[in-house]
Amino acid sequence: SSLVFSTGGNSGNSYVPTPKLTISSGGTISLNVMSTFDVEGYVKMGRSDGNTSRYNQIKNKVSSTQADNFMKLSVHNGTENSTTDALTLSGTGDATFIGKLSVSKSSTDFIAEFQNTNGTNPYGVRVIDAVSPANNYPLFSVSNSGGTTEYFRVNSGTGDAIFSGSSDASVQIGNPSSGDLNAYLKLKANGTGNAYVNSIGSGSLILGANGAASNHLSISSGGLATFNNGTSLPLLQL
Repeated sequence: SSLVFSTGGNSGNSYVPTPKLTISSGGTISLNVMSTFDVEGYVKMGRSDGNTSRYNQIKNKVSSTQADNFMKLSVHNGTENSTTDALTLSGTGDATFIGKLSVSKSSTDFIAEFQNTNGTNPYGVRVIDAVSPANNYPLFSVSNSGGTTEYFRVNSGTGDAIFSGSSDASVQIGNPSSGDLNAYLKLKANGTGNAYVNSIGSGSLILGANGAASNHLSISSGGLATFNNGTSLPLLQL
């Protein structure tokens, strides 16, 4: 036998109540929170002091269309009678977080793994930039435990990738949005001064120290190497 909690019962349904909570003899608990097919229902968790305007919810909907099925964890957001769907689980198996995802665990192994088991199209992890983004914000960043020392980052807007560490030295791979440089490798010393390896649109390669404008060696697409040591010596071509 089962224990059934029901509500309703009126002249419209011959005074037959509607089961809302059923506990089976096997221990299965069923909550009938959706009134019918393709209609959202929810479990509401609020306060016991009489206030009814602040609460959390678990929302549910079932459908014959896979993508229309969902379960949502909806959390009170501080505004009366309002919640935010923090986590949505879809019938397709997708999980969508509306806010920041933080994972912290003490472990002797990796704390997160991502694997595409489709060997034909094994797409991995993608980070998508904003529409019309401001340049040079960390689109992707790897840092020390305090977040004060950045080891690796990819910048928004430009796509520049920067490798660094506890010192001031860094390696930057970039693709400038203006000028003649198509791509560059920037080697920054621990202190002042930079060295560049630049790829020019014509297919030439330029090596420069102390800034991209100081082109000390140019190699053209035809293999011509040009050395320039500044203003004191004439241009030497080989």
